[in-house]
Amino acid sequence: MNPLSFAIAYVHWHYCNAFIFILEIWSGAQKATLKLFSFNDLVRSLFSPLMRIQEQHEGKFDMEEYAEIAASNIIMRLVGACIRLILLLVGFVAWVVVFVTGIIFYAIWITLPLIAVGSIIYGVMYFI
Repeated sequence: MNPLSFAIAYVHWHYCNAFIFILEIWSGAQKATLKLFSFNDLVRSLFSPLMRIQEQHEGKFDMEEYAEIAASNIIMRLVGACIRLILLLVGFVAWVVVFVTGIIFYAIWITLPLIAVGSIIYGVMYFI
């Protein structure tokens, strides 16, 4: 294989085949991050009680008991919402890290052949 056809084949692989493969890996990592933090479930159950802990009314009518049960249930729902919001924030940060890492990787991948050729030229010029 002559050097020119090898260079053309490499450039085709680098900017076509590998580019699409890396895009598939990157989108898979983004989907895995979304699935790992289960954004849909967290948003859907945002104001659900923490770990399904809820007080139930038992027995006769008593306003004080109703107030205690309501306060306890509201607190459990607020605690559940706070924990879910923290998980949503952590998940969003993780997704942004995956997204930015993919963009940086693509920028490096695009310039990699130019860096390699430049390094070879610089090395040859340095030793001449």
